[in-house]
Amino acid sequence: MNTLNILVVFGTLSTISAIHTFKDCGSTSGHITSITVNPCPSEPCALVRGTNVSVEVDFVSNVHTNKVTTSVHGIIAGIPVPFMSTHSCTSNNVHCPISPGVNNVYTNYIPVLQIYPEISLLVKWELIDEQGNDLACFVMPASILDPSHAVVG
Repeated sequence: MNTLNILVVFGTLSTISAIHTFKDCGSTSGHITSITVNPCPSEPCALVRGTNVSVEVDFVSNVHTNKVTTSVHGIIAGIPVPFMSTHSCTSNNVHCPISPGVNNVYTNYIPVLQIYPEISLLVKWELIDEQGNDLACFVMPASILDPSHAVVG
């Protein structure tokens, strides 16, 4: 994975952590009930190098699915750059199979490495069912910052 992809992913996570509001980008087979990103004292979320970011997405599925895949893209100057794709049932605390109408919790923890450049971007985060439809999809603004440029809460 190259450095640009890593930066995009971390930018995405930064956006997510401070989310008091979010833009749903096509959750067709489910809906998001809440998103929590820590630390993230304000929006756009400041992702500070040398720290860790936690992301939690609470969502309700409209469908039965045995598989959930996470897909994260950083959008830089309008261009989506893939950051990661994982099987969420085994790596991110999503308990599969998922049934309709039941609250589910997705979690992820990501270190913000010192090597990441300072950059502003949009992060697009998708949780995808086994049919390829979005259980949860959101976009948030984020910034990767050096600790010397971060505003303390």
